[in-house]
Amino acid sequence: MKDRNREIALMPEFDSKEVFDAYFAEETAATAPYRDTQGRLVLNDIHDLPQVVEKVFAGYPEFTHTFFHEED
Repeated sequence: MKDRNREIALMPEFDSKEVFDAYFAEETAATAPYRDTQGRLVLNDIHDLPQVVEKVFAGYPEFTHTFFHEED
């Protein structure tokens, strides 16, 4: 993996697909159960959204999120 100038890059460059896949392994595992055959994220129940977001962003405190569910 190559480091780019951090002032202009959002993520590093990757030397291979394997390195890229390893870098995103946890996120891929968290979202895999919710992907359809074309790779799109699909939720059968919208109430699963908070758990999916928690899994994907676990370990990234800079991405804070709050879910508010108002009962009718």
